[in-house]
Amino acid sequence: MDFERLAFLLGSLVDEAPSSVVKVFLDDVYRREVVRVVPRLFERRLLKESARTALGEEGILVASPWHTDHVHVRFAGEKGRALFG
Repeated sequence: MDFERLAFLLGSLVDEAPSSVVKVFLDDVYRREVVRVVPRLFERRLLKESARTALGEEGILVASPWHTDHVHVRFAGEKGRALFG
């Protein structure tokens, strides 16, 4: 897993619309690694302060077991609804 790229992707989402990303669910091992690499990306000016805060220890990352091959990003706004069914 390339944690710098994952952190950059998540941080870019946050930086573009800081109040839109509410939670990110990923395995706790991955969560800890993202938290670890975010300061380095911030120092390299690849992420803004909003991403550094959101992806920090007390931020929006939620440990969720079995999320080792994907992440869920929850956005603010109305709940989605099924198009069919």
